[in-house]
Amino acid sequence: KGLDKFLAIGNLNPDFFLNRAIALKGLQRLEEALSACDKVLASGQRLPEAWYARGNILFEAGRLDDALACYRKAMELAPSLADAAIGCGTVLVERGDFEGAVATFDRALALAPDNAQAHWNRSNYLLARGDFKKGWEEFEWRKKLAGSSEFRIYSKPLWDGKEDLRGKAIHLYSEQALGDTIQFCRYVRVLRQMGAKVSLEVQDRLICLLRDSFDEVEVVGAGAILPSFDYHCPLLSLPRALGTELANIPDKVPYLFAERQRVREWAKSQGGRWERGRSIPLACYQALAEMPGVRLISLQKDRDRERRPTLPCGMAVETLGDDFDAGDSAFLDTAAVMENLDLVVTCDTAIAHLAGALGRPTWVALRFIPDWRWLLDRSDSPWYPTMRLFRQKAVQDWSSAFAQMRDALHESIDGR
Repeated sequence: KGLDKFLAIGNLNPDFFLNRAIALKGLQRLEEALSACDKVLASGQRLPEAWYARGNILFEAGRLDDALACYRKAMELAPSLADAAIGCGTVLVERGDFEGAVATFDRALALAPDNAQAHWNRSNYLLARGDFKKGWEEFEWRKKLAGSSEFRIYSKPLWDGKEDLRGKAIHLYSEQALGDTIQFCRYVRVLRQMGAKVSLEVQDRLICLLRDSFDEVEVVGAGAILPSFDYHCPLLSLPRALGTELANIPDKVPYLFAERQRVREWAKSQGGRWERGRSIPLACYQALAEMPGVRLISLQKDRDRERRPTLPCGMAVETLGDDFDAGDSAFLDTAAVMENLDLVVTCDTAIAHLAGALGRPTWVALRFIPDWRWLLDRSDSPWYPTMRLFRQKAVQDWSSAFAQMRDALHESIDGR
């Protein structure tokens, strides 16, 4: 609003239009942001920065080719602008041009060796192709990304894998999203086997689930009084500290467990008393719903009935009622229901990690270029042995992934 008022009194300084474009992008007002960028470009000033900002806006809008052209124009006008090279590489990753992406990330690092974003972007590529040794090292740069505030400073040292943990106490803490915590809390048992006493600080919504799953581990929420410890380590730094490679991922499942009583209670509901509704947003699931003998049961917690989307005619999805996973804790009911399902079908969400951690049969639909943890060009996951991956064949082509699922489900049913 302050920028709007300044512009209204007639000041046409390109800096203000550029700042306005950046602010509008943050508000997801992308068309207005593009217009502000165009005003900067029309002025003939601040051109490299404006082309870079325009590329960011177009990338956010999903216009990859246009974004790439803007980043390349910025690089042409300002060869030393490392951020433009990073933007170019990010688009190339999305298009599947990994070699081109690495070349531009390397160019950015040659210009700015301490650029955390370039290192972190490069780590995602290295990890996705399974080069864990180099990837985990680069992944540590996430701690220096702009806006990163999840990392702690303690008087006790960070554990880097070199110190003997026998008889020592180590404090672990979560970072990023719920799914990351679920995926990497598997290392708790590894550290316990090494003789460590472990405390684990996680998002409040996961406290109950993890307390029920880990014996002799003190699980606390953010801001809690911590037990004394000798070392500390964020969860996502444990693979590096422990030298995790594809061949030695701790993949024993289940490592999380649903409450037995809750499992039995939800099992009683399978007689048809679950509320019938339409809470799954993806019409792609219709290909599965049309198969004889298949019931779709939504694991989505949806309290707003008025906003539930309309499903295709004849498609039925069962929901679990307003009490499903009610309260501050996440996934207690979800975990119990999963234990009563034949198959969990999801996309790249915390649901996928929970199902995998529980050791449930799980199918995951992935984007054309998915997150690094799902690797490239494989249908299995070394992190979750009961999981099968179904990948888009082109950007935004969900129909191909679900067509593969439909065929696989046919084979599974016919093979019984």
